[in-house]
Amino acid sequence: AEALLALQTTLKQMEGQPETPMMGMMLMSQAMELLPKFLAKSPEINVTQLSVTTPKGNFDGNLNVRLDGTKATALDTSVLLSALQAQAEISIGKNLLKQVVISQAYDSLLAQANNKEEELSQDELAQLQKQANDNAELQLQMLVVMQLLTEADDDNYKLVANLKEGKLTLNGQQMHLPFGAPQR
Repeated sequence: AEALLALQTTLKQMEGQPETPMMGMMLMSQAMELLPKFLAKSPEINVTQLSVTTPKGNFDGNLNVRLDGTKATALDTSVLLSALQAQAEISIGKNLLKQVVISQAYDSLLAQANNKEEELSQDELAQLQKQANDNAELQLQMLVVMQLLTEADDDNYKLVANLKEGKLTLNGQQMHLPFGAPQR
């Protein structure tokens, strides 16, 4: 609470003043000074229930993220990662996830196609949409085969994630962390 209060005080003092690079540096310096005090208190975020309902399907989940202040002894990525503990459980409607993946695939394909000088015809746009649908179907099948998604039931996928001592597990499968993972 003390560290947060000090940061809030600094922010209030800066309120109304024009933003300058020097102010940004001062704020960053203050935050870096207070961060160890904040981390020492073992901060935790707990979302016990998150539910989103859409016409395409539902998204339900819970999340707990905690930083063990006794292990967060330095502002180093691998040290902080080993002090971080997180658990998440997510259920998402198959149709909802498929629509999200299709939309991303289509946007990506459209961006690639728009690099050309000529405008796309309706047939070309329809072909891109079909390709996006096919790509999405393949991606989702691959995630299920790799057990990164599991089929909770006929209508939903499920994902259970755990991060502890720098090790990430998705649906029971240990995953490689691409950044700052402690070497063991």
